[in-house]
Amino acid sequence: MSKLSTEALFSYISLLRFTHPPTSLPLVQKSLSRLRPRPSHFDSVIKNHREKTDPTLPFPSELSLIKSTLSSHTPLHSPSLPEINFPPSPLTFLPPHLLHYTSTSVLSPHLDSVRYSGPSISVLTLLGSASLRLKVARPSEIDLKLTPEFGGLQILNELRTELPETIEIELNAGEGYILSGISRYLMEHEVVGEGERYAVVFRDDLIE
Repeated sequence: MSKLSTEALFSYISLLRFTHPPTSLPLVQKSLSRLRPRPSHFDSVIKNHREKTDPTLPFPSELSLIKSTLSSHTPLHSPSLPEINFPPSPLTFLPPHLLHYTSTSVLSPHLDSVRYSGPSISVLTLLGSASLRLKVARPSEIDLKLTPEFGGLQILNELRTELPETIEIELNAGEGYILSGISRYLMEHEVVGEGERYAVVFRDDLIE
């Protein structure tokens, strides 16, 4: 198993963290206030929640922070770990996606589809606390069209051997994370929490 420090491990898998005051919480709460809870997302990954894509809400300082965090990141390469190169983020974003979780909400382990958004996914917690957990994805979760780009499915076995079984970070209001590189394409993630939680998701656009 890799002997990388936590900071180096996060750099290697391109799991980035940022902090931003949750000042947009009232706008997000208002936008979601008239929606009824949904028993399930179309792919059953999220259950008992409210969600909405709202192109009318601006998040200028949040997006500026995410762009600068992505632009300044160079993934760590280690001789003991596979070197994998992924496309850079285009830094143009789709409309923000708003989420409201309650004590009965469930966000199951999944790998976000690469068919609908680009190389990074950023999430900012606005209210509540939770844990983000990541583990190397199952082969059935990987988009097979990507396999030539990162060396084939055998890379998953190497990562599963070298990385910790589970990588976990705590998330509180005003704390965010960015999945890119390995953490975006080759690792499943889930969010586990209790009580009410609001979050906003920023996905960058597809690279043509």
